[in-house]
Formats: sequence, structure tokens, C-alpha cells
Amino acid sequence: MDVIKRAYIKLLNRNCAIYGVDAKDLHDFTTTEKDMNKGQSRFPTPEYQITNEDLLKTSDADKAQD
Repeated sequence: MDVIKRAYIKLLNRNCAIYGVDAKDLHDFTTTEKDMNKGQSRFPTPEYQITNEDLLKTSDADKAQD
């Protein structure tokens, strides 16, 4: 996972968002084809993001975009 996160940073100059959910199944977070046709997304909200997984800190990300 560390290699994937580092490659993502190298390509896009930002962290790959890692999410953690407590749900027994991922039904509430899985966008189906029907959902897409309706223009809906079930992507996890930022409150589920695990920020301690970020390798690139916010100040570093700002510098990389300049």
C-alpha cells in the first residue's frame, strides 16, 4: 500500500485518499450502475478519510502545486 501511495503522490502531487468505514458491508458506499444513471454517488464522505495515512503533509502538498 505504501508503494501505491508514493506512486500516486509522484504522479498527481497529492495524497491518495484512504477511507475507513465501520459498516459490516460496503453497500452504503458502493455506487451501482443504476446510481450512476441517476447521477448519484455513494463515495465515502471526508469524515471517513483516515488522514494519518497521508504521506504528503498539507504544507508539502501546497509547495508541490506551486
